[in-house]
Amino acid sequence: MSSNSLGFAGVCILVLLGGWLLVSVPNQFTNRLGAWVTRINAFGFIPKWTFFAPIPGTFNYHLIYRDLYQDGSAMPWLEVDWCTGRRWFHAVWHPRRLTTKLIIDSINGLGEVILHMTREGTDVERDPQSLILSTPYVLLLNLVMSMPRQDPCAISRQMAIFQQDPTVTCDAPLDSPRIGKLILCSSAHDFNRPQ
Repeated sequence: MSSNSLGFAGVCILVLLGGWLLVSVPNQFTNRLGAWVTRINAFGFIPKWTFFAPIPGTFNYHLIYRDLYQDGSAMPWLEVDWCTGRRWFHAVWHPRRLTTKLIIDSINGLGEVILHMTREGTDVERDPQSLILSTPYVLLLNLVMSMPRQDPCAISRQMAIFQQDPTVTCDAPLDSPRIGKLILCSSAHDFNRPQ
């Protein structure tokens, strides 16, 4: 295929996609060139496909929520069922995978936002406004707020993210750092009530 048969638009698209591929390759590594690509990738247009490397996902995450009443009392915590067991046909058809991927990416993105805020000297607990306005937080909050109310009298909802090591057994000491860790516990978010 010659450049004459592609036309000007075809050549431009070929150059754009080829350049995108060339910039995507170093983004898969953690060296100096990968760090440079990460810095220029402000809008996230350059993909990173590090599914199992350099550090594989070794923790399970639980996204939980509870409803709160006017007097401050709360319902029990419920878990968002976002990671169901795999079936043989999921290799071909797995529409819930999109939700799973969204939640995993949002939890990881939230961790990056918290890390970035900490590096910038922002105390996340005393000044949570920047965290609350971040895209990962808003995505997770939207998902949690879309769950049915536990009680129609509840006025707000709180969410939390819990990290757990799946290799820890039930007989592990309770003070073990790998048994579990609270990543985030949000403030209460009011339900939108129609007036």
